[in-house]
Amino acid sequence: MGILLGNTICLFFAWLFGRAVAHKLYAPAYYRELLAVSFPIPGAAGTLLALTTTLELVLVALLFLPGSRATGLTGCALLLLIYAAFMAWQLWQGRVGMSCGCSGANSTLVISLPLVLRNIACAILAFAATLYTVSWGGWPQVVAALALALILAAAYLLFEQALANAQYMNEDV
Repeated sequence: MGILLGNTICLFFAWLFGRAVAHKLYAPAYYRELLAVSFPIPGAAGTLLALTTTLELVLVALLFLPGSRATGLTGCALLLLIYAAFMAWQLWQGRVGMSCGCSGANSTLVISLPLVLRNIACAILAFAATLYTVSWGGWPQVVAALALALILAAAYLLFEQALANAQYMNEDV
């Protein structure tokens, strides 16, 4: 059961961070502009975008390598906590209507306390999964983990959409 859980969570975070990389590669100008609002130092936004995209890509690779999966999960957890702290700081500064960039350039999702809490919950999940990163097991376990990871991904997307809908209905956007 532990191997199945570890594989499921590794595949989920590989999807999550792979999706984040794809968003950044698809709309780099959007993410540079988003970062420039928070880091108005000349050139900082482009550098931060390149660093975060590279780091997320490295984390995805680490999650697929049995010997480095715990490192990858720990990195995912730490990056999620950094993102949560960044969003909490923006809320503290009064930037309530600021786009979070979580769902891509076309999303209406804005920074909010539920997103901060979601990132913290995901970080806890990643930290917990470091206990179960021994091996991939056999094909049946990999297939079962993939199916469960798809269910987690669907739940994640449903949460994002429900939050975006709630923000829209409450006119937060």
